Amino acid sequence: MLENGVFLIMGVQISGIIESVLRSQRFSLEGTILAGLFLTLVIVLLRFLFVGPLLFLLERRNERAEVGNRRFGAMLDRIRAMADPGERLIRRRERAERFYDRRATDLERARAEGFGWRGGVILSWSGMRGVVTLAAAQSLPEDTPYRPQLILIAFTVAIVTLLAQGGTLPWLIKLSGIRGTDRVADRRELATLLDELSEAGVTALDRPTLRLPQGEQFNPDVIERVRQDTLLGAESAWERADHGAGADALADSPHQQYRALRREVLRAERAALLEARGRGNYASRILSRAQAMIDLEETRLEQLDNPSGS
Repeated sequence: MLENGVFLIMGVQISGIIESVLRSQRFSLEGTILAGLFLTLVIVLLRFLFVGPLLFLLERRNERAEVGNRRFGAMLDRIRAMADPGERLIRRRERAERFYDRRATDLERARAEGFGWRGGVILSWSGMRGVVTLAAAQSLPEDTPYRPQLILIAFTVAIVTLLAQGGTLPWLIKLSGIRGTDRVADRRELATLLDELSEAGVTALDRPTLRLPQGEQFNPDVIERVRQDTLLGAESAWERADHGAGADALADSPHQQYRALRREVLRAERAALLEARGRGNYASRILSRAQAMIDLEETRLEQLDNPSGS
């Protein structure tokens, strides 16, 4: 809203700025607009000249990091080959292995999600000017020489970049062949992660030392119920990863039926809550807590139904 308001104010003032330029004997209206067009070209070229070397340096840095990580991996191999490294060295090796794996994963992710030349072109062409440019020009003191011309130049730069670059950006993205996020791959990656989390949770349920605070054993039926709830998220994610995100593809799946039934129950509970609120039989804080519990369950079902946010 603030950004739109700034553009609205600037649009109202543009006619007065043009009149000020016409009244000025220092610089003509045509010359001011031509200066704005020339500066627009300079700005676009400067952005390309900045982004290109920056991406090159980032790529070289990743290459150096990969070389360093390979050397680190070779050192780990020598440590693993030791016959009797000792307990202290084993602990250091485990920490080093975690660091190596994390670094290798980061580098692989950087390589897979790097900009490349296509991303560099898109990033360079995305340098539209707008509110900040216009506000900076408007903030010039009134006694600044050529102030109306400078403001009109800023208007020209903003209008040309927003219309020319902004208008052609979708076409350029399509022409470059650059791809966005792979939603299918994201769903499978999320399902894999949830598998790991569920495995850790189920392992905790199988610990023989698992006891109530008073030292009593848990009821096996309760443990099994928690186990099924723990596995629900991962199973639902794999269901969606294997069959797609459309509702039709999962209409008859067990987890989809479970969520549909839970939503029916929640709708009935919400209606009962509204009726209880209308009767005034319960305190507002109690009603708010019940409302929060229903909202939380609905949010959980939404995450199960649409885990990738797409």
